[in-house]
Amino acid sequence: MKYIITLIVALCALVSCDGFYDNRGYPSKVKFARSGGVQVVGGQTYFIGLHIENGDDIEYSIEVENDTIEVTSHWLTAKTKLGDPTLILIAKPDTGEKAPKKLTVGGSFGDKLAIIEVERK
Repeated sequence: MKYIITLIVALCALVSCDGFYDNRGYPSKVKFARSGGVQVVGGQTYFIGLHIENGDDIEYSIEVENDTIEVTSHWLTAKTKLGDPTLILIAKPDTGEKAPKKLTVGGSFGDKLAIIEVERK
């Protein structure tokens, strides 16, 4: 009986989280060369908050200046304008310093969260 209750609770948790992540047209993966660069990606709606994470290291921003939200972590900057469904990703060149090759950009719009994995080779 204990295992059945545990299973029911686990299934309810899975169902309640379903739909929390929704990229709404934004790509799930973006790749940069070691030389870095700029990529502009688009989606169906605009973000109201951004963060960049690498495991436990999270840079979070809901700072808005001149309608622009910007967050930087390690070698990656992500920025967007309120009302504009585009996200600008700027990768610095690989200088050989110790930094993660993959970072995750999270963008929120209402009660949903888009997750974009960004990799610099």
